Amino acid sequence: MIRTVAALLTFAALAAGSAAQAQTVYPSTGVGPGVNPGMNSGNIGAHKQKELAKIQQKMGILQQLQSCVNAAQTTDAIRQCNETAHSEAGQHQKKC
Repeated sequence: MIRTVAALLTFAALAAGSAAQAQTVYPSTGVGPGVNPGMNSGNIGAHKQKELAKIQQKMGILQQLQSCVNAAQTTDAIRQCNETAHSEAGQHQKKC
């Protein structure tokens, strides 16, 4: 019985290992999920700048929200913090 359990555990480990190795491999052209095939390396610098600017804006909104919630004394104040952050996030999304 112990040998049967050991054999089953070994089989399960081998099956899990081969399942983990089964991955989708994309060609070296850079085409894959989240990759724009029309984007070449010449545009990457400008694209990165835009993405980093969007991230910086979002981080600023979150930091303001954090400060607002920290200072809030009531649940209504927290609600107002969230509404303000949400409206600011919506304004930034329309610009980008």
